[in-house]
Amino acid sequence: MKKNILIALILCVITALAVGCAKQEDDFTTRETAEPEFAEGVVMTAEFAEYDKNLEKITVTITNNGDVDFGFNGQDFSLQKDTGESWHYLSTSGSINGSCQIVEPGKSGSCTVYVGEHIKTPVSAGNYRLILGEGKKTSAEFTVK
Repeated sequence: MKKNILIALILCVITALAVGCAKQEDDFTTRETAEPEFAEGVVMTAEFAEYDKNLEKITVTITNNGDVDFGFNGQDFSLQKDTGESWHYLSTSGSINGSCQIVEPGKSGSCTVYVGEHIKTPVSAGNYRLILGEGKKTSAEFTVK
């Protein structure tokens, strides 16, 4: 009897180690998505160059060096990961609603995007880009360590 309990305990420990040590898999979307069309003269930068894998929120600054207004919604975003060959969209979930903000030519605006509420975390290490924009887009690249 003790032998069976010991074997069961060893199997539980091995299973827990295997699950805990499993490689982090990215949750890429399977839907077909077109490459975004980026707005000319609009630059977006993330507050930090590096984020941790639990990626809760990203604060960005958008500077409009173009000649037309740039509209965006901080809750209507896309997140992509660079796989070395191309950018792949991560799956998002939940209801994403919000009001549009406008950055006029020659001005800047900022917003905080709560990505952790809409993507599966933790994410794996690598290079990512956050994409914002109503119609034409802008993006900010960052690294997850």
